[in-house]
Amino acid sequence: MVDIHSHVVWGVDDGSPSEDVSIAMLEAAAAAGTTDIVASPHADEKYTYDPALIDSRIASLNAKLDGRIRIHRGCDFHLSFENVQAALTEPQRFSIAGGRYILVEFPDFFGSSAGDNALGKLLERGLVPVITHPERNPTIQASPDKLKPWIEHGCKVQVTAGALLGNFGRTAHRCVHRLIQEAMVHIASSDAHDPVRRHARLDEARRDTAQRYGETFADALFTDNPAKVLRDEEIGLAPRPARSLKSYFFRVFT
Repeated sequence: MVDIHSHVVWGVDDGSPSEDVSIAMLEAAAAAGTTDIVASPHADEKYTYDPALIDSRIASLNAKLDGRIRIHRGCDFHLSFENVQAALTEPQRFSIAGGRYILVEFPDFFGSSAGDNALGKLLERGLVPVITHPERNPTIQASPDKLKPWIEHGCKVQVTAGALLGNFGRTAHRCVHRLIQEAMVHIASSDAHDPVRRHARLDEARRDTAQRYGETFADALFTDNPAKVLRDEEIGLAPRPARSLKSYFFRVFT
């Protein structure tokens, strides 16, 4: 499996507080089947995004993990005027592994023309915004169809593995499965912040997804599409889940 969204670099945001914790998170991810993980610290009004520092700490982690899991740099990019201007000037500063894909986190309540304009400018610059964890966004929870125009414009959607299991509450659980049923999900990632509650293991969520929607669909979300991000390859339309008895009962009774 390939994980394109995590906070496993220590001391740069609200994720791992120490190198030992980072190593514990990464060891657990590797043991659960993750071969590659993107360290994507926040870039927002609270946390300064320092690529040189992050690269240095990634190099240290890669050396200590000795190939058991490969760590790449990305960014949990918050839409702000300053961030967008910096990304338009130097897109590889924020993109995943220096490619076209950039993780973009919407504010809790979005939908303004300024936000739309920001996404449009990123797309025009050749970047592909990957909209992160929309199932946890109150606006999307109330109206998932708001994502459709941006998917049609070329944005991709990444959901949280824990939300697939209900770990972020019933509303997020309902929303993420509705997005899946309506073919609005391209990738599932951990968004890991710690070793226990928001850990970096993807195996349980992948297993549950395969049981609900089929192995091919699970492969697309947890392996094929995130691997394309790392290789800077084109991701096509969001996959459609295979119908299954479990997904049918989920739709009807939850």
